[in-house]
Amino acid sequence: MKHTSKSMAPQKITSRIYKISGEAIANERYSQAIRIIERYAQKYILSKDCIYRLALLHDHVVMRAQEKGGKKRTARVHLYRAEELYRKILKEDPRYLHAWYGIGRVFGIRGDYTRALMYGRRAFQLMRKLPKKERGALGIGFLYEQLGDIKNAEAWYQKEYRACPKNDFGTISNLFRFYVRIKNFKKALLYAIKTEELIKREFRKKVYRGLRMKQSHFITSLEEEIKKLKTKTRK
Repeated sequence: MKHTSKSMAPQKITSRIYKISGEAIANERYSQAIRIIERYAQKYILSKDCIYRLALLHDHVVMRAQEKGGKKRTARVHLYRAEELYRKILKEDPRYLHAWYGIGRVFGIRGDYTRALMYGRRAFQLMRKLPKKERGALGIGFLYEQLGDIKNAEAWYQKEYRACPKNDFGTISNLFRFYVRIKNFKKALLYAIKTEELIKREFRKKVYRGLRMKQSHFITSLEEEIKKLKTKTRK
């Protein structure tokens, strides 16, 4: 039987993977995107960034399913595949911070927050070496929340906020939601206003950091949460 080796994915395929995965993440429609990109993975050698995006889709399927009480067996399959892809990236490039963060997210989804923190903090260490404009939210504070450590949770949300660009949407919206959860509505309102300003400024564009998020469920949900908070604080 003749062996046929795979070649690197052409640029048009890479661009298509970016577009498909971006739209899927933004609008929480993961399954079809996974099927398409997995077919490309069978045919081509994908770049680390494309592999990361595929892994991200797999773990986000589980995150979404958990919210809806999805099947555990299906969740295990997706998480196994996500971890496999993240480790594949790290084998090639141990300094690929998103893969460290990704494995941490996998353990977080499994409920192993202590191991998730180990990977998340490693990702943060790597991120600190990047120029500030290239940094983004990692959500390490959320892992401390799950362990019941609210003091460290707040410290880490603020630490990421200071480490990232001034108007980083992820760190600001994370702080808004964190303060709502702990019922510190005064601080929540401060970051709600910042979040709302960024939505108006950034998400009127067609693309935000490669994601087609203008009409996304995520943005709509945030706007609803901000509206509820404003109503609550007016009373």
